[in-house]
Amino acid sequence: LDGRLTQVLEIAVAYGQTDAISHAFKQSIGSNRLQAHQLQHLSHLAKVARRHNLELITALDRETLQRIEALVEDLSVRVSDPEVDSEFRLAAIHLLGWAPGIDPMVRRQILTGLIDPRNSPELQSAALASVADLKEPIVAVELLARWKQMGPGIRDQVIDRLLTRKLWVLVLLEHLRDERLT
Repeated sequence: LDGRLTQVLEIAVAYGQTDAISHAFKQSIGSNRLQAHQLQHLSHLAKVARRHNLELITALDRETLQRIEALVEDLSVRVSDPEVDSEFRLAAIHLLGWAPGIDPMVRRQILTGLIDPRNSPELQSAALASVADLKEPIVAVELLARWKQMGPGIRDQVIDRLLTRKLWVLVLLEHLRDERLT
């Protein structure tokens, strides 16, 4: 989104005009096979909605939600495929982090599964950022369960993320106390 359009959407949503962002979503998700820049556009729209505590599941019409669900189903497979362009995979990670209608456990499994040394550091960092945005207490447990598979760089990032939430710090301390992080 360009700066002016973002400002207009921010103002519209702030004043309760949720139809503006709903229309923007509907226009953005028009085709079945979206490109990386279109996924980035959708993620940006979601950030605008999130900043104004707008629940997309209630703001979007049924048809748009169904298109997003179909898109999420497709992305859930393609994001893990190393043959898919990295720019597309990064955009998919961001979209999977916010998309409505996806089971939270499935979302966490997909995102934490990408924190793997077979993926680029950039992709791993994006997956970590998206999973950490979920703010669910179980995130810390799931991240630390993958500890032995992580390289030193991503481990540092995981620690940084875990230190941002009190419950996650407690889980981290428990793992350190029990010597589960070696």
